Amino acid sequence: MSCRILRVENRMIKYIERAVTPCEFNILRKSVGWNEFNENEIGKSLEHYLYSIAAVDDSNNRIVGMGRVLGDEKIDFFIKDIIVLPEYQGKHIGTNIMNQIMEYINRNAVHLANVALMAAKDKETFYERFGFSVRPNACQGAGMNLKINQ
Repeated sequence: MSCRILRVENRMIKYIERAVTPCEFNILRKSVGWNEFNENEIGKSLEHYLYSIAAVDDSNNRIVGMGRVLGDEKIDFFIKDIIVLPEYQGKHIGTNIMNQIMEYINRNAVHLANVALMAAKDKETFYERFGFSVRPNACQGAGMNLKINQ
């Protein structure tokens, strides 16, 4: 497990390569208005990742952001759950998370590998800074998803 510490304003933010707990996951999701999951049901899911990073405020040991990568480790990568607590947004924490994720992908991807994500509404320009293209475009159709309602 690797750990980087970067100063954000007057705080030290640790970037730790680790999975978040179900409780941490739900706290982050709720803070940005996303749905929460049953913590007893999602633990195994959060352990299955290629790369996961947690941003932690060193002054209070509070998780303030996260990001993770799913996929097959060489050809297909899917970036998930880039979340930063609202009171920590605008301090480059999301950018630092994405930089570390992209470093991981660039170390492991084969030539012409596919990296995908689904941006939250109005967050597309954040990901365009990392080279992502909005779909649909001249070459690609719309990204699609399906929510399972059980």
